[in-house]
Amino acid sequence: MRRLAPLPLAALFLFVGTMHFVRPAFFVPLMPGWLPAHAELVALSGLAELVTGVALVVPAWRAYGGWLAFATLLAVWPANWHHALSGGISHPDLPRAMADATVAWVRLPMQLPLLWWAWWVARSGAVAGPAATRVAFARAPQPR
Repeated sequence: MRRLAPLPLAALFLFVGTMHFVRPAFFVPLMPGWLPAHAELVALSGLAELVTGVALVVPAWRAYGGWLAFATLLAVWPANWHHALSGGISHPDLPRAMADATVAWVRLPMQLPLLWWAWWVARSGAVAGPAATRVAFARAPQPR
């Protein structure tokens, strides 16, 4: 169980990270107006999510992936707050449901179990963690 627990989180990050590049127009309207360079930040957060997803899949990087997931979730949370505080956002690139205030407010607390999950993966090292990474590098052949 402990070995498999990070994999659905990795799948989520890999899927959402990919969607940042496939459908960036979905994410741009959800960003707070006070943030600059919306398109660039969408791409950057998509890249962060893809790196996080890969790190969560590789056992030796899993603890790092957990911390990356935690940090990424915190970094994108302002967009969820913006969506909720705006009472929903109506935009041609968004599904109609995103204009609903209830949907916006329900999305907001969904970050909390994701944050807990990322924290758990980071703290447990979910199988390998940083110590295993140090051991793997210590055993690697040294150049002559």
